[in-house]
Amino acid sequence: MERKEINVLEYFLLLYKARNFILLNFIIVCALAAIISFILPKYYISKAVLMPPRDTQKAFGFADVLAQIPITTLRLGTKGSPSELYMGILRSQTVGISIVDRFNLVDAFGVPNRDLALNTLNGMTNVTLSREGLIDIIVEDRDPIRAANIANMYVALLDSMNQIINQRASRERADFIEQQILENDIALTQAEMELREFQLRTNAISPIQQARIALSVSAELELDIMNKENTLKEYRSKSYKNSHPLVSELLNSIRFREEQLHSMRFGSAREDRESLFIPLQNAPDLNLQYTKLSRRVEILGTLEELLRQHYEESRIQQKNTTSTVTILDRARPAINKSRPKRKMIILVAGAASIFFSLVSIITIEYVNKLSESSPENQEKVARLARFLRIES
Repeated sequence: MERKEINVLEYFLLLYKARNFILLNFIIVCALAAIISFILPKYYISKAVLMPPRDTQKAFGFADVLAQIPITTLRLGTKGSPSELYMGILRSQTVGISIVDRFNLVDAFGVPNRDLALNTLNGMTNVTLSREGLIDIIVEDRDPIRAANIANMYVALLDSMNQIINQRASRERADFIEQQILENDIALTQAEMELREFQLRTNAISPIQQARIALSVSAELELDIMNKENTLKEYRSKSYKNSHPLVSELLNSIRFREEQLHSMRFGSAREDRESLFIPLQNAPDLNLQYTKLSRRVEILGTLEELLRQHYEESRIQQKNTTSTVTILDRARPAINKSRPKRKMIILVAGAASIFFSLVSIITIEYVNKLSESSPENQEKVARLARFLRIES
């Protein structure tokens, strides 16, 4: 038996004949969808918007280095931008549990414990970073007032936790710097004693100035010796003997100045005589030692000043209660609901009803045509109907 060709026009005719069924099904489904959409609970969205964290002004020089000492155990800022850190705090379990407890969400959500209430809160809260770089805190709840209050509470808790973290970090930094100040005081005292002992032992109070004066005096002595030697040559040219009073006096004067010059260069041979001058031959070594000792005292003194300055800054930061969050928009109770979207529900339900009506009509017609094509197909359709219990 030849198989009957399926004509598309017949299906269009079939759909036209079944138009009342399709329309009735569409109306019933849309009506049911509308009823269901009115039964579904209403939800409202509230949103708070925060400015991204601003970089704090840091000091220059060594104070900036001290500000970066990683002494806090929280290790904030090692990875991620400040905005991402803010979002991490907002999504933290600590903030979530605080909100659950403040609003008694266990009873409000009708759940048996705080963990389930926290899961529900996380499901209704969304913290995102907008394309403009702003932090959006979006809360969806059945109660528009509670949604706004929860969103604003996220902001308040973020500010509070930032202050706690900053104060804790400042306290730990102050403790660390205080310990460094104590150690630096000991090192500075020891360095000052070493410098004082060196000055007393070597008489090098200010070696550079002393050496400069000693050079000036030595130059004057040498110039005086040269002048007296020239005078001595004049006397000898006149056949004056060493026994002559002028020559004898001049020789004694030259000898005395040579002893002075020798003392300036190599130090005095008399141990009982004190001198403000340092031997010129020892000046380089003394200058080097004095520079090292005085430089260490100067460095430790500068470090002492910077440490104390930063210590006082850290003490002030411990008491800082200024806001750390810049709020662009506070959350307000929504007037219009966010869901259910009734129009969308009805449109989707209506489109689905039309689709399933068309599929059902075409499928039934196709099965009927198939059963009429041959006894074998008719038997298969009958068995399928019995299997599906369409027939008793």
